[in-house]
Amino acid sequence: MQPIDPQRLQQLRNSKGLSRQALARAAKVSERQIARIESSSGGAKQVHGSTMNRLVDALGVSVAVLAGDEPLPGADAGGVPKDALVDPQRLRALRKRKRMSRKKLAERSRVSERQIARIESSATRVRGTTLERLAKALGEDMETLVGDEPVSPKPPAAPPTQWGFRVSPQLNLAYDLVSHRYGPSRRELIELAPLLFTLLAEGSLAWRRQCLEQLGEAMDRLSDLGKKSQLYFANFPHSLLEEGCVAEEWSIAATDLRGDKVRSEGIGFAFFSEDDLYAVTPFADYLCKLANDLEISGKVDFFPETTSDVAVGEFDMLWGTEPYQVCREELEQIAGGSESASSALAQGDVRLSDIPKELMPRDAKDKRVAWLEEREAEGTKRRIKEIIDAFSTPTPTDTGTQEGDDRHD
Repeated sequence: MQPIDPQRLQQLRNSKGLSRQALARAAKVSERQIARIESSSGGAKQVHGSTMNRLVDALGVSVAVLAGDEPLPGADAGGVPKDALVDPQRLRALRKRKRMSRKKLAERSRVSERQIARIESSATRVRGTTLERLAKALGEDMETLVGDEPVSPKPPAAPPTQWGFRVSPQLNLAYDLVSHRYGPSRRELIELAPLLFTLLAEGSLAWRRQCLEQLGEAMDRLSDLGKKSQLYFANFPHSLLEEGCVAEEWSIAATDLRGDKVRSEGIGFAFFSEDDLYAVTPFADYLCKLANDLEISGKVDFFPETTSDVAVGEFDMLWGTEPYQVCREELEQIAGGSESASSALAQGDVRLSDIPKELMPRDAKDKRVAWLEEREAEGTKRRIKEIIDAFSTPTPTDTGTQEGDDRHD
């Protein structure tokens, strides 16, 4: 029996650019035995003399080098091989797992993008320094890139966050109508919300800057007119206008979408009444303007006049918006113009997804409306019963007072 240094065997194999399978074929030693030798801990691994000789011949080194008694040829002090054969599929898979483009990996590893593309297209022998740079950039061992070691397990994904808040029946209906009309699921709408809100927020700030520039131009024009003696009074409101411009510039710079900071801190509005301040609703103004510019009445309505309160219930007052309704035309088509059918959906008596599929085609309108009206009637009865129960159930205080009175009698 002869000792083999497990780490030395692995280093020699890597320096030759051999995978375990390639070395097993060259030395006529099983791949499993090579893996067992390299993975052994606690010092040298004892093997038969014939196995030692086969490995020595395949690696082109002396027995003393393989046993660890002489220095390792062809490698630096850190054990980086002169060259190695990179597994192209392994490199590509690791890069994609890290969500890196070739360009990004090239930047992090200081290996050219062209060379990375060449390595990924076919098995390519590269310098040891190149292998080391790629491995470090990917956060893996060099042995993983040559295909000897398994890819480290993918870290578990963070558990999903449960959102524990309730929404009104009207908002529920809004999500259902948008999904029905445009296609994305409720989850996809929630995932899109940060992107869509950011676009609207930045659009509102850009619009306010544009309005401020237009006001500045108008003020300059007014100043020019005030220079004429007969129009001297044109200069009178300038102090007030300049105060308002300063406040608006500050509000925009502070990303004050709703005007909250202006109202709470009163900057620049010393001359305004409280009613005037609360009439300043920049984000809501922008949303209304956008809806008007797009001419999308029926898709988005603010303070809709064509739909009764009975049909849609109380409008939701959400952050920075006027009361609104979406997909009104869609709701009217589904409810067939019936206020009772619309109310069943708006009050949450039934969800849009609850409607049987055979009732959704246009030619099934009468049956669909009758089905919805029946659900609205049931929901109304339930709400009336809840109200009656709430008023008829005696409170503990009432019970105590009644008992006290009985005792007094």
